[in-house]
Amino acid sequence: LAQVFFLFSSMSVRGEQGWRATHRHHYGDRWEPLLRALAQPVRHVCFLNQFASPEFLQRLSYEYHMSPSSIPGCYTYEIPVHESEQFAIEEDEEIVFCHRSTDADLGTAARTGLSGLVAQPSTLSPFYFMDGASVISALALKVQPGDKVLDLCAAPGGKSLVLATQLFARSSNTRNEEGLLVCNDFSKTRVRRLTDVLMKFLPGELFGADGPGPKIQITSADGCSYSNTMERRFAPFDKILVDAPCSSDRHLVRQGDGAFTKWSSATPKVNAERQVKLMSNALWWLKPGGTMVYSTCALSAEENDLAVEAFLKKMKKHFRMEVLPLEQEELAWVPGFAAEQTDWGTILLPDKSTFGPLFFCKIRKSIEQ
Repeated sequence: LAQVFFLFSSMSVRGEQGWRATHRHHYGDRWEPLLRALAQPVRHVCFLNQFASPEFLQRLSYEYHMSPSSIPGCYTYEIPVHESEQFAIEEDEEIVFCHRSTDADLGTAARTGLSGLVAQPSTLSPFYFMDGASVISALALKVQPGDKVLDLCAAPGGKSLVLATQLFARSSNTRNEEGLLVCNDFSKTRVRRLTDVLMKFLPGELFGADGPGPKIQITSADGCSYSNTMERRFAPFDKILVDAPCSSDRHLVRQGDGAFTKWSSATPKVNAERQVKLMSNALWWLKPGGTMVYSTCALSAEENDLAVEAFLKKMKKHFRMEVLPLEQEELAWVPGFAAEQTDWGTILLPDKSTFGPLFFCKIRKSIEQ
């Protein structure tokens, strides 16, 4: 009997039933309420584009009945009845793109009396709808003007916009603003998407148009390889965000049965190996005294606490590191103070916070090595 049990437990569990059984074992009685929460639509907050004109943002806030949320720079909102006649909406992963209407839409809006809020050709796209947890993980990096920052796994771009806002939107003259944001993703397809998003939302001078040089660089380096563009051209960095590729469990649930065909109990293990490589390389590229935030939207401990633990064990022979607790200010960003502490970080789960899932961990590289 013991041999049969060993053979069964060592087999790879596959598909949706295996995925459910794996997480039910981990979460126990909490699993069913959590599963129902995962199946619900993502609760978005509206992240306003602080590079757009104040007059335009004021009118937009009125039209969308915006109210400040607990997350800095984010608002609750109500979609107007005729919203589709003003901005095109396109969902992609954890974010919703809102971009300028086409010329045909402009004519429609003018006939319906809504043209006052339609973005004109020179106007930046006004807002991003995104999971509040994604904003929180980017804000937790505590980027300051003048920092050199790396968003290592940046696509599709929502967190990069938060980081760019922290770096550059506090100055009235972005051409002369110090600091650098490197937005990287290994996938060429995702880099094209990332570029499109950043160019629609951020001023051209940040990319070097009519200015002394680009403040934002978009790259496609393999973060799992140490000797690449990051090491040769840009390192060291003051702050690094490693929003690592992961199981993306909520996307699996929302996409339906077909999304589980490639999942097995080995999936978190394979992801964790890559995640440890990403964190390890990021630490080499980080300045002494610099901060790294590691985040995933995975449920499994293997991709969260255990990945951080494996990383710390691997890198302690090279560097001294400190895992930083969340500050009171950061805890207050989460509605209902629903952030849950784990062994090495913090997790937001949708059955408690309405946001997420999102795990993140803040790590500081010691000045003394």
